[in-house]
Amino acid sequence: MKLLIEKASLVTAESGPPKVFDVLISEGKISEISDKIVAPEASTIDARGKILVPGLVDSHVHFREPGQEYKEDLRTGSMAAAAGGFTTVIAEPNTNPPIDTPARLRRLLNIAEKKSVIHFYSKAAITKGTMGYQLADIAKLKEAGARAISDDGNPIPSHRLMRNALIKAKEWGILVSPHCEESALYRERVLRLREKPGQQSLYLHMPYSSPGAGPYTSEAGFIKRDIELAEKTEAHLHISHVSLAKSVEIIANAKKRGVKVTAETAPHHLLLTERMEKEIGTNAKVNPPLRSEEDMAAIREGLTNGTIDMIASDHAPHSPEEKNRSWNDAPFGVIGLE
Repeated sequence: MKLLIEKASLVTAESGPPKVFDVLISEGKISEISDKIVAPEASTIDARGKILVPGLVDSHVHFREPGQEYKEDLRTGSMAAAAGGFTTVIAEPNTNPPIDTPARLRRLLNIAEKKSVIHFYSKAAITKGTMGYQLADIAKLKEAGARAISDDGNPIPSHRLMRNALIKAKEWGILVSPHCEESALYRERVLRLREKPGQQSLYLHMPYSSPGAGPYTSEAGFIKRDIELAEKTEAHLHISHVSLAKSVEIIANAKKRGVKVTAETAPHHLLLTERMEKEIGTNAKVNPPLRSEEDMAAIREGLTNGTIDMIASDHAPHSPEEKNRSWNDAPFGVIGLE
């Protein structure tokens, strides 16, 4: 079977604007790229005015299997990815139960072999249950196939625990990708430690936020801490969903010092601001939250100059019933693949 894609604007690894080419695919593989291809036996697609890219890779998705298949499963999530042009994804481990043991990881990868229509990989948890108290068995998770470790959805609360995670990760050659922002679980934990459980003040100061700052403003503080620890341990750190101008500045300075740090941002932090939340509604409720126009401009500049290395969707589906709740009751997350 042959497929001829005609007059596509072809994006490659080479710098510069896309160039227009014909592309011939034979038996599922690219067999020829040229200015003009004649293949009367091939089916054709007229791609004039369209962009043709290699299969996209999304390094940060939440496919809700196991445990929350009513939101999405490996089949529907992978189909959404394929429809959006993604041929490879790396999933976060905050499923139910979390991917915090080798057995759970192997089970997930086995399910993916049967259900996913694209290449599927997974991160594993940094801590048991992603609860931030005790490290998971990082060595065995790496052997079982984990592509990175993350407690995504929750930050690593303590300096010592994060340091130990980085030491173990360096020893076993695996990337550490922390969630550098507050979570509801983290905020409640801080309140318990201060013997104020159930306190409703959203503006209680969190350990890594600036004095007087509002909720969910700890990103830059966590990033600064984790970069300093990565610098001392010489581990490779990857920062997820960067959203603040201050964060971009911290990462840029770390790269200048030679720290092994890479970073990603999400489409919604590139394109949307907090001023749009009222108009968009609860689909704009994400973590990290949408930020200011100044932050958005810094994110764009950071992506342009190489401080931020990639875009990752942070695809996080929920049921319509959940996202149709009030702002305070709706869960964090928005779809980002299709």
